[in-house]
Amino acid sequence: MASESYQRAYNTMVTVQILAELEEVIQYNVVRERRDDIKLMWWERLKGCVNRIEDWQKILQTRSIVLSRNDDVRTYLKFASLCRKNGRLKLSKKTLSSLIGSEPDIAKPLPASYPQVTYAFTKHLWSEGERATAFWFVLFVSFYLLKYSGLMLTNTTLNTCRQLKHFVKNTLMPQLSLNMSVPPGMVSADSGVEVEQTVAELRKLLARCCLRLGEWQESLEGLKENVINQVLRLVYSYIHNYLNYKLERS
Repeated sequence: MASESYQRAYNTMVTVQILAELEEVIQYNVVRERRDDIKLMWWERLKGCVNRIEDWQKILQTRSIVLSRNDDVRTYLKFASLCRKNGRLKLSKKTLSSLIGSEPDIAKPLPASYPQVTYAFTKHLWSEGERATAFWFVLFVSFYLLKYSGLMLTNTTLNTCRQLKHFVKNTLMPQLSLNMSVPPGMVSADSGVEVEQTVAELRKLLARCCLRLGEWQESLEGLKENVINQVLRLVYSYIHNYLNYKLERS
């Protein structure tokens, strides 16, 4: 009974939230000192929302009065993920394309100025069935992070990054190239990582790439002896980077 009452009241509560946020939009536009606090409050508030695409669209449309998608990348990545998990692949692709700046062409290099967006697009490709292409793009996102993010310049990450780069370049790529064709497009590294992305955030993304590479390689090639060893090394790299990310955040 309580559950039914909650469901009946939820739509009304969403409307109330939108009205409240319209007032906050005015504050955001007028009181510049409160902008960061309001953005954080909006992010935390979304965590309590039911994962219903239509409700998220209404809320994001209200916020778009003062926030462009590039001003709130984290929220729109979450929305794209929600669309992908609910089978709304066209809406997921449209959202990611707006963050990238144009509809991606997998025959050309993907922009990597915001590697989190590129990583999200690889998950979208996997959901669309472009699995081998998605795998290679995650591979090159990892290379981008190692080469351009500055992670290799820090003492705490030097050894791990060197090991991962050596493993991917000399062991994983030759092995996979025997079984899968390399897509003509790779991650473009013409532009640098945005300044506000911290080393800890990039380490977290690198950890996710390692875990995804391990999961996807097992899915693509099965549990062969050489694959198991490669997957275990990727999982180890994931654990190492993620634990260091937690330490840097503490």
